[in-house]
Amino acid sequence: MESADRRAPWPGTRRPYCGTASPCVWPVGVPSCLGRFGAGMGASLRPTSKNSLHVAETAVPRLLAGRYGCPMAETTYSSDVRWRYKGRRSSFEKVGPLELVWELAGDPISDYYLAEETSADELWSQWIRWVRDGEHYHSDLGAPWVLISWGVSGSEEGTYEYAPHQHAPFDGDNFLTFYMHPVNADTGERVNWLRLPVVDKLWRPGRSDKGGFIQEVSGFKPHALQPAVDLRVFEAAGLSIT
Repeated sequence: MESADRRAPWPGTRRPYCGTASPCVWPVGVPSCLGRFGAGMGASLRPTSKNSLHVAETAVPRLLAGRYGCPMAETTYSSDVRWRYKGRRSSFEKVGPLELVWELAGDPISDYYLAEETSADELWSQWIRWVRDGEHYHSDLGAPWVLISWGVSGSEEGTYEYAPHQHAPFDGDNFLTFYMHPVNADTGERVNWLRLPVVDKLWRPGRSDKGGFIQEVSGFKPHALQPAVDLRVFEAAGLSIT
């Protein structure tokens, strides 16, 4: 068992375990956004033996990063990258940035409100009741999983289509139905859809984004093409799901 003075903080504190008394950084690939969820995890996830330290420093943070939807910034394309893609039914070509837009089932309830008039907390309460009382859970996974759908947006070029590589009920027409596979306008590299930036959806004065109350109130943002979210994740942000 490690002595108490060698047990460093876990996600949600200032530094991960690094075997010294001085601050250190997360291993490469472990996103700093884990910190927002750490308060409730530290007690149960601290390493308890020398042999567990490697797992504690690498595998567990990465596992949590995937579960909680933190973007792996080190592997995400810059929003400045421009993509070239041609229409399948014409020679028309578009060039511009692409990003992924996410939507949790039912989150467009925010369409009827403005952030200046209705708080994110109020909309969260409405949404969670809609999911729970109407049993609007994922059709395959059931409760407590909620569907996430995805679009590909190229705002500069007026492009918006369902993202490819989704499963039912979004396995029909999508971006690749209408456009050829995008390539980097500078390098010719084919796009890796999992590396496209995922939009932030916010709910604050001046930013009444569709469904933005969810990220605003919880800090949650899914990773690229994540198909569903377990509602129990939001308990990590201190939110009620009942």
